[in-house]
Amino acid sequence: MKKILLTLWAFCITCATLQAQNNNEELDILQPPFENKSLPKIPRFLEVGISANAYRGDLNPSYSKWTSSFHIAYRLNRHRYFNSRFGFSIGSVTGENLNYSFTSTDPEEDGRPNNFFKSNLITFHYELQFNLIKTSRYMVYLSQGFGIYRFLVKNDEGENLQDIQTSRGKNENYNNFAVMLPTGIGAAYRFANGYALGLQASILNPQTDYVDNISQLSTNNRNDNTLMFKFFLWAPLSKIPVKKISTRNNINYTRSRALGNW
Repeated sequence: MKKILLTLWAFCITCATLQAQNNNEELDILQPPFENKSLPKIPRFLEVGISANAYRGDLNPSYSKWTSSFHIAYRLNRHRYFNSRFGFSIGSVTGENLNYSFTSTDPEEDGRPNNFFKSNLITFHYELQFNLIKTSRYMVYLSQGFGIYRFLVKNDEGENLQDIQTSRGKNENYNNFAVMLPTGIGAAYRFANGYALGLQASILNPQTDYVDNISQLSTNNRNDNTLMFKFFLWAPLSKIPVKKISTRNNINYTRSRALGNW
């Protein structure tokens, strides 16, 4: 009986070893020396991330005073060169210049322009992504988008500056919704389980000069802008298994390019 059990145990170990070897051989189908693995193609990802944000405008001539945002997005990944992304984010930007010199064209103006602000941001946008490099593991891309940039500007006491008329030029009002045209560059690395980590830098290009509540009294004519450095995780929502090819057979290595796409 003991010999039978030992024989069965040895048989099971042998079968498991052979199965593992077959699985490995089915994966080793890319370029020699078989270091790359064929990964399942993933047409959809859920993206979550955080970013460091900075504002440039009247109260800050360069990007500094970093704040943060949270991001979530639905990312399509069906094509080799062009893909789409639908993104939502919530966060803030801030700026301060206690020595800012305001410009007034109205001698009767009796206001008190703000020299500090904090804007709470909510954005929703679509991006078209162009992949410069896309292999089984790496992706480097450029993106251009279109979306909505919603901002709520507050002073150091937490008051809504949009409601404080004396903080701006006489009879100056504005809408706290604006169109934005985000431009970005990013890179991602994919793991064998389909998840990916990456970084992206974006200029949001909101089409407004009121992110800091200052426009008519400004000493420059440029729109305010927002810079974001985002760290993200992509989680696969679905997978398309690759066709199994054993290394025991003759392999056409030119097929690896198609199988190597995400």
